[in-house]
Amino acid sequence: MAKSVNTDTGNSKWDDFRNKFSAVKLRFIFITINFIFAVASFSALPSVFIYWFTLSTVLIVLFIRIPYYIYRGWGFVLFDFDHLACLIVTAAVLGAPAGKDFLQISFGLSHGPLLGAIIFFKHSLVFHHGNRMMGVFVHLAPAMLTFLVRWRSTELSLNWYTTFYQETTSADFVYTLVIPFGIYIAHYILYTFFVYVLIKPDLDQLTSFRLLTDPPGLITKAISICSDRFWVMYSLYTVGNWLLVAMSLVLAVLWYETIYANSAVLAAAAILVIFNGAQFYVDIFALDGLSYTEYM
Repeated sequence: MAKSVNTDTGNSKWDDFRNKFSAVKLRFIFITINFIFAVASFSALPSVFIYWFTLSTVLIVLFIRIPYYIYRGWGFVLFDFDHLACLIVTAAVLGAPAGKDFLQISFGLSHGPLLGAIIFFKHSLVFHHGNRMMGVFVHLAPAMLTFLVRWRSTELSLNWYTTFYQETTSADFVYTLVIPFGIYIAHYILYTFFVYVLIKPDLDQLTSFRLLTDPPGLITKAISICSDRFWVMYSLYTVGNWLLVAMSLVLAVLWYETIYANSAVLAAAAILVIFNGAQFYVDIFALDGLSYTEYM
């Protein structure tokens, strides 16, 4: 039998705890309702989903994530490629919905490096955690939108200011693979130059490189085989990064060819973020007799 949990309201410690997490509960409700609305509109009302995506991108990336990351001292992470790719997809949808080339570039970016990052950065569906849910949005929502552009463009165009391009041919390797990879490489070189050559952040400042290598794990062991000096490790990290992005873009070309493969990869990405989020819920709930303070 599970042990009873002490919820004595006369306990000041418990009262402080309850007041502290009232905002978390409200955030949980808001994010959950928003998530349900997004999934429902993606499935049944694509013409509504596009408005949700556009509004969410402006609010999440520009008005929430940027101020929040600056406040937390995570400014370098704002210059990561995922934010740029999300904004490119949004710009293509807003500015050139009838342009085949821009939409194929957007498909490559969203189904290549953005979806691939879910695996390595372990983005998680954690409804009470605003930052993690923003990460899920930035990496998954663009792929959902370009899926609709590719396969359900007629429905997507119903309430939009113009008609989306209706694709009937196979992917163009130049626009789906080569140009997205070129954009990624150009961003990576500029990011490395400005962040690691000019600015030279302290070791305790958060960057995408530190996110993947601290605490030390498999990636750190792999790139420190030759030396533990920063530039040697970063060079090996760069080579591995470029190879993985190239592979993700090759796969994106395959996802472009058939709705079944495209649906499968989106479903796999959704399952992965749910699985990653399980540690915040299922693993904790499974512990018998855990108190509320330990649980949070």
